Amino acid sequence: MALSSKNFVNVNISHYTSASVSGSRNIGVLIDCNSNITDFENGTDTYFTSISDFTSQGGSTSSVLYTYVLAFFNNGGQQIHYVKISATGNNESDATAIVEAIAELPTDEIVIASTCSNVVMQIVATKMNNNSLFSGISEKKLVTYLHSLTVSAKACKAVRPAVQPSSQEDINAGAFYTATAQTKTISVGYLKDNTNEYKLATEYSENKTYYIMKYVGNDDYENPLNSVANLSNIIVKYGPQGIEMTVLAYLSQINVYRGTIADYCYTPETVSMFKPTLSDGITENTGVLTSPIVDDNSVFENLKKVNINCDINLSSYGIMEYGGNMTNGTDLVNDFIRIVLTQTVTDRILGVLRNKLRYNQVGLSLVSAAMSDELQRYKAFGYLSTEKIWSTEDLYDSTGRYLIVSKNTPVTQGYLFKILPFTSLSTEDLQNHMLPSIYLVIADSYSIRTIEIVGKVF
Repeated sequence: MALSSKNFVNVNISHYTSASVSGSRNIGVLIDCNSNITDFENGTDTYFTSISDFTSQGGSTSSVLYTYVLAFFNNGGQQIHYVKISATGNNESDATAIVEAIAELPTDEIVIASTCSNVVMQIVATKMNNNSLFSGISEKKLVTYLHSLTVSAKACKAVRPAVQPSSQEDINAGAFYTATAQTKTISVGYLKDNTNEYKLATEYSENKTYYIMKYVGNDDYENPLNSVANLSNIIVKYGPQGIEMTVLAYLSQINVYRGTIADYCYTPETVSMFKPTLSDGITENTGVLTSPIVDDNSVFENLKKVNINCDINLSSYGIMEYGGNMTNGTDLVNDFIRIVLTQTVTDRILGVLRNKLRYNQVGLSLVSAAMSDELQRYKAFGYLSTEKIWSTEDLYDSTGRYLIVSKNTPVTQGYLFKILPFTSLSTEDLQNHMLPSIYLVIADSYSIRTIEIVGKVF
């Protein structure tokens, strides 16, 4: 029997199917690290596509977790990736566990909330900041809540109002307006056993004389987010725990290929699943009502100062989100899209590299064409601005040898990029078949940022 020619030349021609690239990141991640939530066992890793899917998998409609799910899906959220991890009750340990869980997430799952306290999430944000595990295409954004802005104890005073609460509804509301000064109060309470010890009221009684705790004098709130105020990886929403799911819901609806990129600010929202509750850590002498809607002007002004998102009621326009920023002031939608752009451009380049490019100028031209094609999509749907100028100093590569863009260069396409020449590669880079570094400059609607992309033939 003759030897088969396949031993020497094996021709197998098949139709090439291009890998698809998605313009949507429609999954919001919820990491459950709360021992008081018992819907699912530790180690559970699943996806919810709807409220009914949540309940069919074992979620309880009377659980705290149900509020998170309602806030997400009732505001148009697409899909929740739910991960249940063991809680220790120690803030540092729980934060470490959450960081480890985030490191295991798929690259395209960008935005993460948690059922733990905002204190733990601030520790998580600090741990992830400047961590190379969460950079480039693996960058993540954290979302948490803030239930109150704190004030000095000297700025609070218990006073007896002229008009007393007259029903349980007044007590449940926790705050009301005095009949004369129209001053917003913090809480409703009474003096314990005819002493000066103030206690929060929970049940209405005709036999009690009620007092209100209100702000007096200094209206300058302290910022409880000082530790993360300058970090670029955390978003904060004012309101009860779980309100942050409205942010995840909004971002999960964006598809960069369908023209759905828009500012989060002034987005209509549904927050009826949240009832006013007293904040964590209340004492005998203080109590701050946490409402999903900000209707106090001083609170609103102070939230704006520290870049905390909130819901407001614009009379006939209804309840809307206000803010739209990260805690460091960066527009959160633009920053989210920047990460998606980094991922989709990388996917397009990998799609070219899988064809085993020749290591010459023709190969680089194919990479360049793939990048231009992808970036044109972002330009078409309004993310990239064609009216920006690179106004800072000349930009060079990391070695300082190659000029990327000169000062005062118009970025008329909304982007420009430069693939360094083969001479920029070291001997080791050549041995590893590295593609020369690609420097990409993008001009979004707020600012120009640079992204360095390094490709590899494999």
